[in-house]
Amino acid sequence: MPQAGDMRPVIPCLAMVALCLAAGPARSEDVARTVVKYDFDIRDVYGNPMRSPEVDTIATPNGQRSTVRTGSVNGQKVKLESVSEKAHTVNDHTRIIERTIQRYDPNGNPVSVERQRITETQNPDGTVNAIRETYSSDVNGHMDLKEKSETTERKTGAATMESQTVVSRPSINGGFDVVERADEQKNASGPGKWSATRAVYRKGAEGFFEAVKTVTDHAEQGPRETENTAEYEVGSSGALELHSQTTKQTVKAPDGSSVTSIDYFNRHAPGYAITNDQQLALRVREVVEHRPEGKEGAVDTLTVQHPSITDPTRLDPPKVVSETVCTGNCK
Repeated sequence: MPQAGDMRPVIPCLAMVALCLAAGPARSEDVARTVVKYDFDIRDVYGNPMRSPEVDTIATPNGQRSTVRTGSVNGQKVKLESVSEKAHTVNDHTRIIERTIQRYDPNGNPVSVERQRITETQNPDGTVNAIRETYSSDVNGHMDLKEKSETTERKTGAATMESQTVVSRPSINGGFDVVERADEQKNASGPGKWSATRAVYRKGAEGFFEAVKTVTDHAEQGPRETENTAEYEVGSSGALELHSQTTKQTVKAPDGSSVTSIDYFNRHAPGYAITNDQQLALRVREVVEHRPEGKEGAVDTLTVQHPSITDPTRLDPPKVVSETVCTGNCK
């Protein structure tokens, strides 16, 4: 059985704390882009593929603004959600990212707001701290702090890094309690090669316990990338057990196109009896074909294969289930 993939880079709280466009001032080449997904499994009364809500993104000074729109019953487009992000530098060591999420009802009327404030600080000893505060509006429109997380990231060697994250939420006594911790380690073993381990601890009746662990191996060689992730969860015995694996392979072409194949394995795949051992079975295979369109556009076609009902050890023929079209700055 392969060792799994589809792992985001370890220590994501700092590396992905702001979307790429929020990392600095808007540039003149940053233009609006629109992403639309067509679902071939669901069709309208005319037989056309169902069009999912479209996402429009445009660069703004020091950030970006994204809007999700869908068609209403009268054929007009209405907003579902809008997200505004802005980053600004406090000093040579600190920057703040502010994100506002406005949600709307089916008629396009605003219903709730969520705000996130992320403060990143580069310390003299080389460590990096990130504090993320998430506020949400109540029925009266007041903003209340609903979650706070703090991550510390540090280099522990020439090719190793580690981070610790602590998540707190409001308690019944009016204060904040720590409800989750996460420890991550990443080790680079060569150019384009790294391994990572992430352990998540959650608060239980008898204190914190290790609830989830993921182990990832990533390798790049020429135009090929592979990434394998194994995920462990608490089993019936109370100990961590192998729960699922994912293998991901991407092959890139000189023209900018690529093909990514992802296999998902778990212990309860269709057609297989549930057993007490840790044998995994293939649940689904996804293949994403990415191809550039025009100067800046791109199209991603998703093909899916499931295990055959009559013979779960074999896959049914591939089926194209969706196509995502991006126009504008899609690099």
